[in-house]
Amino acid sequence: MQIIMESKGIEKVLKIVEDDNGKIIGRAVVSEHENYVRLHLILVDKNYRSKGLGTKLLEKVLSLYQNKNITLSTFLGNEEWFQKYGFKIVNKHDGLISMIRPAN
Repeated sequence: MQIIMESKGIEKVLKIVEDDNGKIIGRAVVSEHENYVRLHLILVDKNYRSKGLGTKLLEKVLSLYQNKNITLSTFLGNEEWFQKYGFKIVNKHDGLISMIRPAN
C-alpha cells in the first residue's frame, strides 16, 4: 500500500492505494490556507477498517503540516482518537466538535 497526494486548488487529497490493483481504500482531504490547514475528512473503505489505515492517513497529514495549525470538525465520540494526536477541543455544539492541533 502507498499514499499518494493529488492537488485540486487549495485542496489536497491523500489516497491510500493498494499496490496489486490500484484500488483506493482510504482518503484524507485537507485544504491549505495561509495560517492553517483544515482537515475535512478521513475515510477508509469499510472492508479495510481496523487495520490502522486511518491512523496512517492522519499521521501523514500531521507530518506534512506540522508547522501549521490544523483544524477539524468531528462527531461526538471521535474526539478521543484525535486527542491522542494533540488535537484540543475548541467547541461542542449539537453533537459536533470543533478541534485544533497547534503548529509545532
